[in-house]
Amino acid sequence: MSRQKKCLLILAGVFAFFIVIGVIGSITGDGSPASPRPTATPRPTPTPAPQITAKQLLAEREANATRFDAQYKGNWVVVVGTIDRIDDGNVYLVGDGFLSDVVLQGLSDAEQIPLNIGDRFAAQCKVGNYILGSIFMDDCST
Repeated sequence: MSRQKKCLLILAGVFAFFIVIGVIGSITGDGSPASPRPTATPRPTPTPAPQITAKQLLAEREANATRFDAQYKGNWVVVVGTIDRIDDGNVYLVGDGFLSDVVLQGLSDAEQIPLNIGDRFAAQCKVGNYILGSIFMDDCST
């Protein structure tokens, strides 16, 4: 075989190789240039919920209801207090005065069973509505 035929044969082989690679690429790829892999963004460290006593929470509400709603309502807090009673699936923390308390809602039976009146107790809750002198705390957990 002549040198010229060998060169043409090699050139044809290289050309065929690039055609095959192009066909495979068009079948498997989307045609867009490869983009860099996204890097994992670190999750922000959750800010711990502020801690406040049941009496302080009620005093804040009594001092200025508008400010209380803006600062606390719908936000998470850790509320601390002395248990006044446990009834109907709720835990009532001693408030300040007659029929004034903080009502913890959403605690499981397993969280309530070991509790006793007079115990000091803390739970993380979302501040809910104020009704007839009581602040109702939602979605509580220990």
